[in-house]
Amino acid sequence: MADVFDVAEAVLRRCGPMDTFRLQKLVYYAQACHLARHPTPLFGSPIKAWANGPVVPSLYHAHKGAFSVASVGGNPLRLSEAEQESVALALRLYGGHDSTWLVNQTHSEPPWVEARKGVPPGANASPGIDTESMRAYYSTILNDPEIDALLGEVESDGLTADEVRKRYSA
Repeated sequence: MADVFDVAEAVLRRCGPMDTFRLQKLVYYAQACHLARHPTPLFGSPIKAWANGPVVPSLYHAHKGAFSVASVGGNPLRLSEAEQESVALALRLYGGHDSTWLVNQTHSEPPWVEARKGVPPGANASPGIDTESMRAYYSTILNDPEIDALLGEVESDGLTADEVRKRYSA
């Protein structure tokens, strides 16, 4: 199992410096992609359903107070091939979006919505987003043979994640 800082560092090295909201959401989606395709989580750190979307508190405390981050001190070379593939898949599907789009997207998906039940708007307190809830939801999206074929096209044809989504949702 990977360390969340190694996953975050892999995201940053592939995408470059980014705002912390975007980093948190891309790390969340890397976990989602891994859970959809593997029996164990990508990383063991809990994910909370904070007001602005999913957040890994340990990662948050490492960049707290910063708007943008270029490194979190992790080592992406520690990731296994399967873990690297999960990060790559998340970035192919979600990496082309800004933090506002990613926040809105996570707010529309059942794992975050379910975890926020009973939490006052704006509050960051939550029991956390259950990995089994993530697995159940994202495996319905990411284990479809059609998306596998389209993701193969991303690699071979250079399609963007938006083009993949448009084709998949048509």
